[in-house]
Amino acid sequence: MLHFKASKLAVFAAVCAASASSPAFAATDLGGLPGSTSSVAQAINNAGQVVGVSAVGGVGYAVEWSNGSIINLGGLPGSTSSSAGGINDAGQVVGSSRVGGVTYPVEWSNGAISNLGGLPGSTNSVAQAINDAGQVVGYSLVGGLYYAVEWSNGSIINLGFLPGDTGSIAEGINDAGQVVGLSFGSETASAVEWNNGAIINLSGLTGDSDNRAQGINDAGQVVGQYGGSAAVWSNGSVTSFPSPPPTGGPGEAFDINDAGVVVGTGDIYGVLLATEWINGALYVFGGSGEVIDREALGINEAGQVVGWADYSDHTNAILWNQNDLIVPTLTLSVPEPSTWALMLLGLAGLAYAGYRRSPPSSFASLRITSL
Repeated sequence: MLHFKASKLAVFAAVCAASASSPAFAATDLGGLPGSTSSVAQAINNAGQVVGVSAVGGVGYAVEWSNGSIINLGGLPGSTSSSAGGINDAGQVVGSSRVGGVTYPVEWSNGAISNLGGLPGSTNSVAQAINDAGQVVGYSLVGGLYYAVEWSNGSIINLGFLPGDTGSIAEGINDAGQVVGLSFGSETASAVEWNNGAIINLSGLTGDSDNRAQGINDAGQVVGQYGGSAAVWSNGSVTSFPSPPPTGGPGEAFDINDAGVVVGTGDIYGVLLATEWINGALYVFGGSGEVIDREALGINEAGQVVGWADYSDHTNAILWNQNDLIVPTLTLSVPEPSTWALMLLGLAGLAYAGYRRSPPSSFASLRITSL
């Protein structure tokens, strides 16, 4: 007997059938470096410059897609791998470069790469985001503990974590210098914001043990995951977003622009869908070719969205524009159980041939470089 979750092709077919009255959806496959087997786009600025990572021969390289070309940003001298995670409107890029078994936080600016340095005693550090003032945030690993940090005006600042916790990671920063991320202990994680030297617990006293903040816009709206769902924190309250029906599975929001448009991921029977929430309504981005799993990781003010899509034999960086079809999944006509059974029987052979692997672990949805 076929298990629902094993047949991603059937789920995808149902989504396509439900949206058949709309124009065919589209996406731009950004590709990768020559010989690349996988690539992921992690951030985009308002000029449409995209940064991320492209893997060649099992090695990740920090890359930038700009004006139709892909650029290998390189790494520090002796680097064995690198990754780019953030870019500002001046084109400054931040990420990491691994040398001799140590991961260093780096910034690429005007064609040059610089080592931002970690906290004293750090063995690994990663820069994850940069604002238009050039302030950079990420984390530094010292003695087995993670510390959220900010690099500003040539100095590194330990942002700290909540009382009772043992680690923290900074994920995003806006142009006002407000920083968001997570603070965690052995069994819990809380979404937090660092503002004017103070740390704010966004998760509150709900008792939920898995919350995180991923992005913040210039209005101070924060997005991430709350209680297993994509969520936004605004004006002192949190709102959970719907996940794709019929299952309403787990979801997570990764970025938000100044118009309040949120992007992230949702789950239907184990299929990851690149999602967008506009005024609380849920939409889904399509893929190009034989694509099943996909996630949206970044958005700019023009509404251009970047992320990744999983094909049968590789994962590629993707750019979605707002003129690409966005399927409003809350209006999808979901097949009845009997219809599901017939569909699965009819697609049994295709389901086996259409098996899709999970995204590479190095390209996990969290924008955290594996150390």
